[in-house]
Formats: sequence, structure tokens, C-alpha cells
Amino acid sequence: MKITANKNAVLYIRVSTDEQAKHGYSIDMQQNQCFNFVQKEGYNIIGVYIDDGYTARNQNRPQYKQLFEDIKNKKKLSMPLLYGGAIE
Repeated sequence: MKITANKNAVLYIRVSTDEQAKHGYSIDMQQNQCFNFVQKEGYNIIGVYIDDGYTARNQNRPQYKQLFEDIKNKKKLSMPLLYGGAIE
């Protein structure tokens, strides 16, 4: 695996219900899929943001807000967002 120093990505992972987690959208499953993708593409993972138990309709998700705060503060990203959340 070749990692390029200027290819940075963060992962944002979310699941809102236990039912989603039971049917293939668990935090661990999403994190593994996202990690495998960015690794295959040669990105450096510089952050992981996880909101467990928050619906996508809620804009006040703690890690969601932190992600955008970090982007605003010019965290160096080549891929600003790799979203692994379940579709509702």
C-alpha cells in the first residue's frame, strides 16, 4: 500500500438506530468499509468522527459539528468527507 503525504481524508460514521446496526450498518462495519476504501486509494486517515445514535436529520450531532469545525480551521484534507452513514 502506497500512502501519499498530501492525500488526507477523514471518516464520518453514523448510525441512528439499533435496528440499523443489526442489519449491516453497524459502526464497526462502516468503519471497516471506509478504512478499506481510503487505504486502497492511498489516503492517510487523519481523523475519525463517529455519531452513534443520531439521526441524519439532526444537524446538532456532536462529531458532525466537530468535523466541520475542523475543516473551517483549515485541517489539511484532500478528501474532506468520506461518509459511511446509513441511508434513512
